[in-house]
Amino acid sequence: MLKKLLMCLLGSIAAYLAAALLLGNFTVHASRSSDMGDINIFLLSNGVHTDIVLPVKHDAHDWRDIFPPSDLADPLAAELAEYIGIGWGSKRFYLETRTWADLRPAVAWEAVSGTGESAVRVSYYPAPLRENRHTVAVRITPAEYARLHKHITASLVRRDNGEALAITHARYGSNDAFYQANGRYHLFNTCNTWTNRTLKKSGLTAVIWTPFASDILDAYR
Repeated sequence: MLKKLLMCLLGSIAAYLAAALLLGNFTVHASRSSDMGDINIFLLSNGVHTDIVLPVKHDAHDWRDIFPPSDLADPLAAELAEYIGIGWGSKRFYLETRTWADLRPAVAWEAVSGTGESAVRVSYYPAPLRENRHTVAVRITPAEYARLHKHITASLVRRDNGEALAITHARYGSNDAFYQANGRYHLFNTCNTWTNRTLKKSGLTAVIWTPFASDILDAYR
């Protein structure tokens, strides 16, 4: 019985990885040029997780109307920022796992099983990012920026005044904050799945499906 369970588990893992490898190699909106617009955004990865980094303000959209500077330990970091990074993920994983050494089995299980809440982390940057192996620059149009704004804000739990619902005192540093989010994180809906889906819905280059950061960046290289 134990052997059958083990074989079933190994088979499930193999099928998951095979699906990720296959679907992560097929792009959508592949004919779109990565330099067709006049607005610079960035896809930022730490090797495991991805953020979408956009200009703080463009036309009628100012992210500080949704993520108030007062939510930060240093409000000036938001007031002077040129760019904002936005990522989605497991709330408990975000808040309790600053490093891999902090990871506990209960937190890992909640993340993969979809039993916990989700959160959005916002980070403000004083200047555009520089391209490197973990950062890809993409030029987008005003219409694409507006679609990104629409689909990102759809992931947020918001107050009646339109502001995102902050998770009080939850921060990594002076320039970031965490917010309650919609959706459940699990093996088939990871932080990178969220990034990829947001790009895809906005008409930007993406892959069919992926749980991995590398597939998203590779689609632009």
